[in-house]
Amino acid sequence: MGALIPRANYAALYHCTYLNQAALGLVPTQAVDAMVAFLRDVAQHGNLRLSDDQEARILDDLRVAAAEFLDAPEISIAITAGASEALGQVAAALGSLDGSVVLVSSDFPSVTYPWLAERERLGTPIAWVDDRPETDLTEELVRAIGESTKAVCFSAVQFGTGSSVHVAAVTARAKDVGCRVIVDATQLAGAGPVSVRHWSADAVVCSGYKWLSSHGGVALLALSPDLLSVTPRLVGWKGTAEPFAFEPTTLPLAPGARRFEMSTIAYSSAVGLLTSIRLLRTAGAGPIARHARGLATELIDRVEPLGWAPFRSLSDPSSCDHIVALRHALADVPRVQGALATERGIICSSRGGNLRVSSLQRRERRGRWSMPSRPSPSTRPADLPPRDRCVPVTNHPSSKLRWSWACVVSVARSFVVPGSAAVQDQARRPSSSTLSTVPQPRPSSSSRRLRRWTPTWML
Repeated sequence: MGALIPRANYAALYHCTYLNQAALGLVPTQAVDAMVAFLRDVAQHGNLRLSDDQEARILDDLRVAAAEFLDAPEISIAITAGASEALGQVAAALGSLDGSVVLVSSDFPSVTYPWLAERERLGTPIAWVDDRPETDLTEELVRAIGESTKAVCFSAVQFGTGSSVHVAAVTARAKDVGCRVIVDATQLAGAGPVSVRHWSADAVVCSGYKWLSSHGGVALLALSPDLLSVTPRLVGWKGTAEPFAFEPTTLPLAPGARRFEMSTIAYSSAVGLLTSIRLLRTAGAGPIARHARGLATELIDRVEPLGWAPFRSLSDPSSCDHIVALRHALADVPRVQGALATERGIICSSRGGNLRVSSLQRRERRGRWSMPSRPSPSTRPADLPPRDRCVPVTNHPSSKLRWSWACVVSVARSFVVPGSAAVQDQARRPSSSTLSTVPQPRPSSSSRRLRRWTPTWML
């Protein structure tokens, strides 16, 4: 199976293994080049290269691409400076409605904070739903929606656990009681399919700098038809029909969702997002999902014998494949995460007591146990720093993945027992008691080959 997007597009893959796409996604070379070219052009030449009319239409192509990518009408798309801005705009527009709001207690703060602010200002009641591995998150959300619920706001995929929500099922229940549905698709769009038409949610928000592989400062907002005529609580000059008309005494809002756009944003990031969306569409949602499934299955198979377990089994309807949250009854997860980064050059996250692994779709595979060849000096970008000074900041798509899992396993084995120094020392030295908790498999011939191949900067 070839890489969906070549690993050569990501310079830092020559230095580290990045399993942290859910935190800060790598921007592919094509998008970086587009951003740098735009920034250099406008920064050096100003309005000589970017007229008022061009600036007024600068986001048009991105709206078209976003509408196709999210399966939404173009008129429903707004480009904002961030997901937090978009979520805040929607909450402000709907905050005056009577009733309670359903939220997930472990959701990303940008999803919950706007509604907590509404509670401070208006006394809006909050109904919390817990994301627990023994329950179906979709069912819990559906059960929490009642006759007095005015809105339910949640992430389609939870950032800390990878729990996923069947959005259409929640929306169907919400429509029965006249409840608004606001969805943050930041941890899904770019890694899995998103269909605003199928979901029928009132608002779908997505940041551009994680799985969509752009830089910070740009996000997407898709609104339902009945919200397209709402006057936003916060209105900016770019939300008018003709921004450069500069009409301060009237409020000629733009038709559709564009009225929710505030002001000048990071246009270079928008240019990068447009490029990345086109690359993702070329790769295809289906192949991306299959890659993620294969990576998740392989990782879990390798670490479960060591006592690590996913927050949700991959057979759980509420699980997702591109974010795997691993837990261990005795593990010091932040220490494991730190050791992976400093000792092995493997970047992942510690979130809510879980070791969160999030890899993307770009992976090469030459055979079940074959090792990738070391990149030659001629193929390495000339501007890369020496390996011993490299700061790892990329996602991991490459054929290094199989021996990356072995590195994960070896480091995870070393730090599974917190507590006293004596207990930790025993954990580091395999013994009968240690093996009962953390099995120490006999090295296979493939793992011996792996160690011989692994560069010293990964050991």
